[in-house]
Amino acid sequence: MASPASPTTPLPAPPHEPTTAHAYLLPILSLLSILILIVPFIFHLRARNTGACALIFYLTLFNLMVFINALLWPDNNFSTWWDGAILCDIEVKIMWPITVGVAASTMAITRSLARVLDVENAELNPSRARKRRRVWVDLGICFAVPLLIVGLHHVVHNRRYLIVAIGGCTDSYSGSWPSILIIWIWPLVFTLVNVYYAALVLTRLHRHRSTISTILTTHSLTASRFLRLLLLSLLLLLLYLPLNIYFFYINLSQPLEPYSWSAVHDPAVWAVIPYVPAKGVFTFDRYVPVAMAGFVFVFFGVGEEARRIYARVAVGC
Repeated sequence: MASPASPTTPLPAPPHEPTTAHAYLLPILSLLSILILIVPFIFHLRARNTGACALIFYLTLFNLMVFINALLWPDNNFSTWWDGAILCDIEVKIMWPITVGVAASTMAITRSLARVLDVENAELNPSRARKRRRVWVDLGICFAVPLLIVGLHHVVHNRRYLIVAIGGCTDSYSGSWPSILIIWIWPLVFTLVNVYYAALVLTRLHRHRSTISTILTTHSLTASRFLRLLLLSLLLLLLYLPLNIYFFYINLSQPLEPYSWSAVHDPAVWAVIPYVPAKGVFTFDRYVPVAMAGFVFVFFGVGEEARRIYARVAVGC
């Protein structure tokens, strides 16, 4: 997740410091996370599970950024740091959209499960056009708002970027009301909607518990696959909900500034790239995509379907 915005100023370089354990652990775990997501992605792509595919896409991007940043800026030795040009310009544009995309994709997964259990409005043989429409709706849920944030990002982006030890490229936004509407509110919005769909799934699951096998068969789902998707979505919700509430509270608790385009895009501020030492604040959230990738792998990287994919890969090699 993106760190809370703050008006950080350039800091003097600290004395030469040894590399911390995070600098070794994060690249290893993030690279491993990317690799273990490959088979679950293939599985969900074949099953046409749009929400799960989008979630894995976002987690892969997030872990790739964590991997690269921890390798490039592993310590507080500013004199040896690269200034991050181009790479950080790209990362700060997509960092918050990825955070929003993870929340949106998780919501899309839970929504699809609620639709499966919607017996009253079930379609036994949906047409091909209907199936395509569902895919487009899911794609819209997963990508529309993140792409909108990419387009509106510059409105509240008040500094080119910061570079934080281990965390790497970090974004910064003005503490004004447009930042609330464009940036900070969306992860919480999707997560709260996800809470609604999760409650709906559990309610319908209890209501139709005696006929659940028949309902799932109608949608070409096994009980095992449905249960794993449900447990994954609930687990990610339990992880993401407190984090999003916390970050929204932190950002909202700062005094709101009056918005000014000229102040937000001050050339003098834009020209300075602050280097920030690692103090623990910017590190823990980099483990969130690693943990999420681990959850996806546990539920969809070790099952029977996954083992068949591993076997095909082994035979192909």
